[in-house]
Amino acid sequence: AIQAGIAGIGTITTVAPGDTTNIITFTDVASATSYNLYWKTTAGVATTDNQIAGVTSPYTHTGRTNGQAYYYVYTAIIASVETNISNELSGTPAAPAPPYKVLYALRA
Repeated sequence: AIQAGIAGIGTITTVAPGDTTNIITFTDVASATSYNLYWKTTAGVATTDNQIAGVTSPYTHTGRTNGQAYYYVYTAIIASVETNISNELSGTPAAPAPPYKVLYALRA
């Protein structure tokens, strides 16, 4: 159950993109026994969207599509009650840049 106005709303501090991953870092909430992460590919994430229960910070969200933005919020569970959602942050996974090659022009 979600209780409006319960104290202890946390903050997502960073979403660090990687190759097919996003690493989500969030603050601890006093008295929280667990955390739920919610996500989707458009802004405006709510608790009716994709849920990953029991996450810890930092959490690595794997299997993502490079070039696609992912938006995240999280909640804390305090005394079996889910807090309101956190702030929303996004990250866009990307393939690593290929190593550059140095080309030499030789003169005969």
